[in-house]
Amino acid sequence: MRLRYTGGDSGMPYATRDVKALTLGKAGGFWHIYNRFRVNGGTLTLVQDGDNCQAVLQFEYHGFNDGWLALPSNGYFEATVLNDLAPTH
Repeated sequence: MRLRYTGGDSGMPYATRDVKALTLGKAGGFWHIYNRFRVNGGTLTLVQDGDNCQAVLQFEYHGFNDGWLALPSNGYFEATVLNDLAPTH
């Protein structure tokens, strides 16, 4: 399943904050300031596991600093969304 994030981009000063919160990309300091940040999309993979279902969620993040850069996820947003969809308590 392909996902589309509709929250829009974040701009200054929030872009660098979002890079720090959601990715493993370097942010802050003189050389690592982002003017824009966006969730470019994502994928949800569901696989049957007996009577259960295994879910893997991956978002694509981009930060803009002299061009759009792909940024690796730290897994925080994905874990939050999956927990909200199927709480484990």
